[in-house]
Amino acid sequence: MVRTPARSPRLSVGKRRTCPLRASCGARWPGERGPSGLVPSRLVSLLLFLWLGSGALGGWGCRRAVVSPQAGDADMPTDAVVGDDADSARVADAAPGDAWPLFRGTPACSGIAVGNAERVPHIEWVYSAEKDGFTASPIVAGDSVYLGGNNGTFYAVSVETGRLAWKQDIGGGFLAAAAFHAGRVYVGDVDGKFFAWNAEDGKPLWQFEAEGTIDNAANVFSAGDRPRILFGSQDMNLYCLDAETGSVVWRTALPDQIRCQPPVAEDRAFVAGCDGKLHSLELLTGKELGTCDLDGPTGCTPAVMGGELYVGTESGFFFGIDWKTGRRLWQFPPERPADAFRSSAAVCGPFVVVGCRDRQIYCFHAATGETAWKFAARRYVDASPVIVVPENGDLAQAVVVVGSLDGRLHGLRLQDGSPKWELDLGGAVSASAAVVGRRIFAATEEGDLYCLGLAESASP
Repeated sequence: MVRTPARSPRLSVGKRRTCPLRASCGARWPGERGPSGLVPSRLVSLLLFLWLGSGALGGWGCRRAVVSPQAGDADMPTDAVVGDDADSARVADAAPGDAWPLFRGTPACSGIAVGNAERVPHIEWVYSAEKDGFTASPIVAGDSVYLGGNNGTFYAVSVETGRLAWKQDIGGGFLAAAAFHAGRVYVGDVDGKFFAWNAEDGKPLWQFEAEGTIDNAANVFSAGDRPRILFGSQDMNLYCLDAETGSVVWRTALPDQIRCQPPVAEDRAFVAGCDGKLHSLELLTGKELGTCDLDGPTGCTPAVMGGELYVGTESGFFFGIDWKTGRRLWQFPPERPADAFRSSAAVCGPFVVVGCRDRQIYCFHAATGETAWKFAARRYVDASPVIVVPENGDLAQAVVVVGSLDGRLHGLRLQDGSPKWELDLGGAVSASAAVVGRRIFAATEEGDLYCLGLAESASP
């Protein structure tokens, strides 16, 4: 249903409003809706997330393979946004300008979009899902926004009008973002079912069943001319399926649950697992090449840029890792842990941005781990940030777009964290935004999907 929100969203430009913290901001996993909900309580979730083991830092080797990350029908980037220059970056490893086909935009899970988010966004439309809520993040491809609800309905909504194009009522809830490739939508649910649907009309194409909840988004890559789907499950397996048929290409068992989207870089796939380790696997075969100790479990999706990988953990550490050698380059904080990281990082040029359960949004220097800035939200920041960079790569105009459980969507200047704008969406935001062209798509746990329009150029 397309509607105007009953409570008008409030905009704030260039400064912070102050308000008391709510007493009800207890810790929870994204998607938990309390005793009456369909998903586990905080206690059950934490028990599921126990760290079953630890190990020493391990090096790893690599056998070269011919693979290419893919997602959607648009040409995917081939170069990285790189460089030590804090003023500019080459905009290449960003999501294609006309789509956000994966949870973090790209197969490397960089969380970068091309656009201009300096001006205050305006509401184009709001789609409200009756008796449903969103903790899964939206993806965008073609004419539609695709998003699964907590109560088991999957929605395809028109980008232009906000009207429902089609839906699938499955019964099991959706906590993971979908993936789009070549006219198909792929997504898993809490019952362990993984679906492939025709993106245009929702017609079922095939279905696969894992043996545990799927609460992580799928990734897409190609082996030669054959597209593959990559995802994990709480049954402790990483699955690689043929995208056309749903048949299993390979399956690799790991020591504990998998809750992160597996990023892809060169001929590798990576899993940050509940066993407290980062796993490096050969993309074509699933063979494990090595592990790196993370000092605690995690469900965060690692962000890969060049030869480095960035990920936070439930135990409150955030790491920069050389994924080619398996060596930890730095950690934050150096000694005493922070609160849990359940936000997946975004990385662009010299900056890494991530949210934390200490209510802070952190920006680190990617090379050293030193804190460039931090911004205080009013509640937990479980949503993953998106770095919106203009086409000319000028980081002085780049804006971080990120939501928090206080119901606000923030636009922060990448270089110093100063607020550019703030929008109150009227419901907790644990899902990450999708940024496509001149639009931001953001969803709330109250069941509202917002389409926010962006200005074509920055303000003077």
